[in-house]
Amino acid sequence: RATELLGKNKSQEAAHWIDEHLKMYPNDSDAFALRACAYRDDGYIDYAVAELNKALEYWNDKCQTELYWIYEERGVNYMYLKEYGKALADLDKAYTLAKKKYKHNAEDGILDQIVMQQAHIYYVQKRYDEADKIYKKMVERNESEISAILGIARNMIGREEYKEAISLLDKCVQIDYKY
Repeated sequence: RATELLGKNKSQEAAHWIDEHLKMYPNDSDAFALRACAYRDDGYIDYAVAELNKALEYWNDKCQTELYWIYEERGVNYMYLKEYGKALADLDKAYTLAKKKYKHNAEDGILDQIVMQQAHIYYVQKRYDEADKIYKKMVERNESEISAILGIARNMIGREEYKEAISLLDKCVQIDYKY
């Protein structure tokens, strides 16, 4: 029920159901992970991190929530809190766990999502070269990866390399005119 309510942007109502569930099952990692989403959706990022810490504490192989996802989610919440070192550490852990789990499809959307978040943190910290390494690796795999090309262009703008950035942005338009 709580998952359904979160999907309908009814985080407070979802939190109520989760609270009731946790009264009966106080060590339910999945419930803590869900409550973290409710807190995050309401802007209570510190509380979301605390719930994710509990989710990690009680996590086991029987949980429905993937372990990499908990680390990824906590990393994103740390990013919102501007605790970039912690965010990068959690995103690294999430990447390692996801790559291990999905070794046959190691370069799929899940891993790209994680590294895009890492690249964003590097951008915010003005560590453009580190962000570029991530984006360029994505473009090597797929020359039409617009989000990575845009990331490189954004970093160029940050370095005041405007002509080069415009060239990349033109490439994005050629790939998909909606950009």
